Amino acid sequence: MAQRHRYGFQRTDRQRRIMEYTYRFRLYPNAEQIQLIQKTFGCTRFVYNYFLALRKQAWEDRKETLNYYACSALLTKLKHDGEHEWLNVAVDRFYPSSQTCSCCGYKNADVKDLSVRSWICPQCGAQHDRDRNAAANILAEAQRQLSA
Repeated sequence: MAQRHRYGFQRTDRQRRIMEYTYRFRLYPNAEQIQLIQKTFGCTRFVYNYFLALRKQAWEDRKETLNYYACSALLTKLKHDGEHEWLNVAVDRFYPSSQTCSCCGYKNADVKDLSVRSWICPQCGAQHDRDRNAAANILAEAQRQLSA
């Protein structure tokens, strides 16, 4: 048993030795698993961008923050409504969602830099917020995959 120390419990030698072990794993997924992993991360990107835009909008409009529990409840509702069934279909991780204009489809390579938060499409003139544009593009790509 650990002995009581002035600031709490002191670790025993056995506990210290256990803490020193480190395990490393390397996974070698096959092509099907790689595709599934990429689709999962694509779906995760949409959810992140969607809620980032919601939180940003809530703060700008009402000076209100959305916490984890509010976002979790909204995500559950999103998954169950018929409009977002594509959340089970994920978009490829390398899909350029924030670089592509959600209005005309123009791919702007100048916005690869993550510090660029908003940009104007040189082809159609639409102004885009990076997060909202990415969410719209991921939604459109997932719906395209569902219809294919």
